[in-house]
Amino acid sequence: MKNVFIWACLLFSISASAQKISAAKVPNVVTTAFTKLFPGINDAKWELEKGTYEANFSKAGLKSAATFNKAGNLIETEHDITIDKLPAEARSYVDRNLKGKKIKSASIIELASGVTNYEANVGNTDYLFDGTGKFLRTKKD
Repeated sequence: MKNVFIWACLLFSISASAQKISAAKVPNVVTTAFTKLFPGINDAKWELEKGTYEANFSKAGLKSAATFNKAGNLIETEHDITIDKLPAEARSYVDRNLKGKKIKSASIIELASGVTNYEANVGNTDYLFDGTGKFLRTKKD
């Protein structure tokens, strides 16, 4: 019985993660919205996760992502940035609270509502900060 429970948990975790899908399986309303916001990007890689569609692509040499709901409304965009572009308070938080650990990568997250957040990847954990660099929460990669 214990093994059945473990396998069920494993299958659930696999099915709950993002699934890579072909552009042909993305609703037309979503691809139209993406093309309008990001003209000239023709090589986006798509994922479906929890009912949202995420386009992963490169823009100006940096990795970017745009997430849409099934109606084609933009939820958020995320763009890689250099670590020095993180707010000073976010970098200080890592120095104070994660002694000896280094930020591996950073990104800016712009919500459709106009809110800007930042993400710092340290180890296998993403640390989320608000637009001023105040710590919000963590999430595992």
